[in-house]
Amino acid sequence: MPAPQPATPGGPSADLDVREQLIRGALALITDEGPVDLSVRRLAKAADRTTMCVYTKFTNRQGLLEAVYQRAGEELLAHLEPHVRDGALATADAYVARARLDAGRYALLLGQPLAALGIPDAARVRLVADLGALLVRALEADGLPTPAASAAAPSLWAAVHGLVALGDAQPDGGTPTPREHLARLAGVAGVAGGAGVAGVAGVAAHGPSSAGR
Repeated sequence: MPAPQPATPGGPSADLDVREQLIRGALALITDEGPVDLSVRRLAKAADRTTMCVYTKFTNRQGLLEAVYQRAGEELLAHLEPHVRDGALATADAYVARARLDAGRYALLLGQPLAALGIPDAARVRLVADLGALLVRALEADGLPTPAASAAAPSLWAAVHGLVALGDAQPDGGTPTPREHLARLAGVAGVAGGAGVAGVAGVAAHGPSSAGR
């Protein structure tokens, strides 16, 4: 059998490498500086490539940023996946930790309007749907039946997303942990008469046995 030949310059492998370099360079830039001033020139420079590479591989800036958004979303979901089997609290912990560690990517994915970047809103809709489905499975791992988990996931997602948005809003400069936040949510919902929400938040915060209290 003849030995495999190396990829020819400019062939499929080289094309994939350039695309990957542009995506990874853009992600690194966003991690360092946030999703601001993402001109073609800066995106290309971050990957040590020419601006022509952006147009050749992605047609335009929007094409590159759409690919970057998709990759960032895929990596977020992949990061959260191992925590799903440990339940909603573990998944929430992982989500909040990731958002705080890489605020630039969080701002791109969920923290600012996409219109300025030319990324369709449908991309965020898909990501939120995927995150919701992941949270449903995390709630199921906590012992909730599928119908209850599906009904509760949007509210619980909003609570966890809100925890990230709190940022440095606390007087002491800190933020509550997901456990503290969900415990507060359970208490508020219980006072307001939202027994269902209180039960779900209690499961996430304290375990399945809290649902029937």
